[in-house]
Amino acid sequence: MSTDGNPSTENVQPPRQTSPVKLSGWKRARNLLGLKGRTTKQPTESESQSPPQPPTPPDPSPRLRELIQGDLREMRKEAKNLNSYNKRLNDDLKTLESVFQDIKGGGDETLRNKSLEETLKKFRNELMKVKLTIPSNIGAHKGKQLKEQFIKDRISGEKPKKIPVLHRSPLFEMSKEFKDFEDCYYKLGERLKLCLLCLSIFPQGAIIKKRLMLQWWVVEGFAEDEEVAEDYLKELMDKGFLIEAAPGDNSCRLHPFHRSVLVELAERARVFNFGKEGGPTQSFKQTFQACLSGSGLISYDDFKKKHDDSKIKNDDRKADEPIKVVNDLIGELKNLHLLMNVDEHILEFIDEWFEKMKNLNILYLGRWKAMMAHHIEVEDPKFFKKLGSLKYVKYFSLQGVSNIIELHNSILELTNLEVLDLRACANLEKIPERIEKLKKLKQLDMSECYLLAKMPKGLSSLKYLKVLKGFFVTEDKKGDDNKGCKIGDLHELKCLEKLCIYTDWKRFPMDKHVAEMEKLEPLKKLTITWGVGTNTGGDDNPGEEGEKEGKAKLPPKLEKLDLKCFPRKETPNWLMVKNLKNLKSLYIRGGKFRDLGQYQRFDDGGVTEEWEVERLRLKYLGEIEMEWRQLQELFPKLEYLEKVRCPSLTLFPCDAKGVWNRRDDTGPPAQEPEKKDTSNGQAEPAKGEAAAGPEPKEDGQKSQRPCCPVCC
Repeated sequence: MSTDGNPSTENVQPPRQTSPVKLSGWKRARNLLGLKGRTTKQPTESESQSPPQPPTPPDPSPRLRELIQGDLREMRKEAKNLNSYNKRLNDDLKTLESVFQDIKGGGDETLRNKSLEETLKKFRNELMKVKLTIPSNIGAHKGKQLKEQFIKDRISGEKPKKIPVLHRSPLFEMSKEFKDFEDCYYKLGERLKLCLLCLSIFPQGAIIKKRLMLQWWVVEGFAEDEEVAEDYLKELMDKGFLIEAAPGDNSCRLHPFHRSVLVELAERARVFNFGKEGGPTQSFKQTFQACLSGSGLISYDDFKKKHDDSKIKNDDRKADEPIKVVNDLIGELKNLHLLMNVDEHILEFIDEWFEKMKNLNILYLGRWKAMMAHHIEVEDPKFFKKLGSLKYVKYFSLQGVSNIIELHNSILELTNLEVLDLRACANLEKIPERIEKLKKLKQLDMSECYLLAKMPKGLSSLKYLKVLKGFFVTEDKKGDDNKGCKIGDLHELKCLEKLCIYTDWKRFPMDKHVAEMEKLEPLKKLTITWGVGTNTGGDDNPGEEGEKEGKAKLPPKLEKLDLKCFPRKETPNWLMVKNLKNLKSLYIRGGKFRDLGQYQRFDDGGVTEEWEVERLRLKYLGEIEMEWRQLQELFPKLEYLEKVRCPSLTLFPCDAKGVWNRRDDTGPPAQEPEKKDTSNGQAEPAKGEAAAGPEPKEDGQKSQRPCCPVCC
């Protein structure tokens, strides 16, 4: 064949008949497509003298040719990568084998500290991750090699230091997981969607108090009351949108992936504005909701951008133009609906800002994090003088904010206020006396404000108040001109359902106090905390009033009772089983408490009273003694138990965290130890029973009563 593509009879050799020519794959492909190859043979003299041939027509498909050439280059590149992938896979297998040998031999301390079954399960997960890369990810495996320490950290339960940023990633929004979550989200009701989107402002892995969410949803109007909000919260948890932080804990969290999806959905719905890293910003353009995240409410960047834009549009700018830009920016505050402190440690505002926030409904400047170490302080509390301008605020929180000594009287002008959260304001000494002006107030939290020595008399006039926390009770002394609010003054509060009392009085409550609390008929939840010093020193003395013989009882509708640092050993009359028939939850944490009813039957002629309690928490009680069998007799309806550092509570089938749950209890019920009959007819304790000696203390426990962390 000639070089110009025409057939030639010159120099054509007949084919051999002995065996067919074996063509390469590439030549067979060219013959199949009808393509004719080129040779490097130089033209002969006769061929060079032949007439010129017509030019070759242009290539009809240059794009297809480029695609084929690109595929070939990519295949050659991937072929080279096979060797390097094989090396990486061998390294990974060596690492897995090394870790497995450590697990079998117990050669690593972090692996020895975990149970063998849990360790093997996590190792199996890591093994499967490597195994799945073999058939499907050859050539696309571009990640780092699996390091031995990395696998050990994963098995030992440590979290990665940094979570990848998925915010505004097109591949993330196109993923199947994103679409699945999105489908589940769109199946929710409108109110549930809004409740869920509220959680997008909290950072990755944040522990969120349920109380905050319930109050937020009620104030926003997403739920009619807290009972409905609790139903919403339970539905979101049942459907997997939220995860319980710990068994029995009143907090929850978002899965990191779910939070990343919610950020995208919240930005689409214009609920919040988010930055490049997926965190909320102070910008409230088009959303009317701002989040303090460390740069103040109106940051320098916002001011500079507006100023630069103004200079571009107006070449004939005047000298007072920067002032006009600032005024325009502050003027937009009138659209602000919510201001939430997400991660601001120093609060600093300008008076004029509050005057502009005329439509603000929620002002949450305090601490929302479950960590007590999260510090927030006010640079200058003078800006609170302008709070009276916020006529429509319903929810105001200063939780955990320092440097506030006195709450300014301007707060009394917030006539629509429903929730006032002053919890853990360590420097707060006084709140306004005329607090009854807050006529719509439903929740007031003053707990952990230990410098508040007097309760304002106006508390008794808040007729819509449902929750009152931090109510301080002290001993009446002769000549003390204390005209503050007393427990007896609260009987006018016909809506009060939850009361939390803090006292430094060891003999509280005396019989007269119990009689006063009995008049609080709507009360369903009661918490009493005894302060530092009330549970130490001196002998128990029922006092002159004779609490033990008194007939007064706690409110008849009481469903939850929480006692912290209970100072007595003897059980008062109001704490006996017969006087708490409707109680469903009983929490006792710290103190000298030792009688749950196991001794009361001897005083009642041998009749054992049974509790109606379904949830029981016993923490840091060194003097209470009981076996699991006895507890079951006293609490036949018990569904949940939490036991922490109670060394004399023996044979309890709790897990490593001290939690027992009936729905998770698959083991046989605890049985009474067998007893042998002796020759004199008396029962002899079985081998290993308590008669042979005291029960051994739990690990880490001392012989003396453990220090109570609630008050110390």
